[in-house]
Amino acid sequence: MVEVASAEFQSAVGVVKCALLSQRVSAAGVVRVVLGSAGLRLLATDLERWCEICVGEAPGEGAQEVGVQAKRLMGLAAVLPSGRMAVDISQAGALLVRAGKSRFTLLPIGLEDVPASRPEVSDAAVLDSRLISTLLKRASHAVSGDMSRPTLAAVRVEAREGRLEVVSTDGHRLFRASGACRGEVPASLFPGSGIAGAERVAGFGPETEVLVGSSAFGVRCGPALFVSLLIEGQYPNIDAVIPTPDRDVAVALPARAFDDALRRALVASGDDPNKGVRLVLEGDHLEVLGAGEGAEAQDSVPAPWDRARAEVLVNASQLQEAVAAVVHGAESLTLEVRGSLQAVVLRGEEALALVMPLRA
Repeated sequence: MVEVASAEFQSAVGVVKCALLSQRVSAAGVVRVVLGSAGLRLLATDLERWCEICVGEAPGEGAQEVGVQAKRLMGLAAVLPSGRMAVDISQAGALLVRAGKSRFTLLPIGLEDVPASRPEVSDAAVLDSRLISTLLKRASHAVSGDMSRPTLAAVRVEAREGRLEVVSTDGHRLFRASGACRGEVPASLFPGSGIAGAERVAGFGPETEVLVGSSAFGVRCGPALFVSLLIEGQYPNIDAVIPTPDRDVAVALPARAFDDALRRALVASGDDPNKGVRLVLEGDHLEVLGAGEGAEAQDSVPAPWDRARAEVLVNASQLQEAVAAVVHGAESLTLEVRGSLQAVVLRGEEALALVMPLRA
């Protein structure tokens, strides 16, 4: 029998839930519970993601284990009374939980479909957790949600020659950013679902280790370890679609004013992909026009433009997300408009974003 705090157990159950996203495999419905003399370990996997966390001391030799239905365990954790709780395994192999006046019994489930091992990341390259977490968060907006194209549902991560670079694209927009780092990691595709799970598990805090192996990446934070398979495949050649910087189509914008103008336009245009925001460069300003069902918005941003009038229609939400990712606290950014049929390019300090235009 093991005694632990109910709050710690609840937190641990919430952590392993992050590895049970896929319902296509039977393993995703089971949590492995391992009991030692002074603590317990929870392990879960959907065969694409793995998560394990210890409560109390890690179980050693002679530990007992049982598989229980994940849904039942999560329901139990949600209603536990506060205070201490006792966890045990009966002679029949059931999980017994006692907390205050409450008693729970979870019948055992076979562990045949739940592998006891996971992809190895203990000897993997270690990346700067603060840098990679910041870059991954900035890149997440351009990750595709279409799992039929798995390489686009990932962030490409590569560290070489003292630089860590991340790239994401869903085919309609693109983001690239980099920062100084130590160590080298070959180009790897971090799945968007794995990135989200890793952040929920570890939060990418200062004590977090980010590990990149040959087939998986992981994050370790205190008693928790989250591992996700990397995506295999050829990433698109982004260099072929990123235009060379051109002063003739570029203009510097105050970041805060541009973001505020987009927010106002978003009120009118909404998230309808067929209703965008129109950017018009003329004279000494950039005009931002939004229109939607029963609403219109108009604003302007100082922009020293001494060339012929240029305009383009883009999705307001996508453009706003791109601006936030590129700016990242900076005071200004560069906007490049090449015409109504070409991508809008945003450039900032060590960051770049493309947003494809909408048809008028």
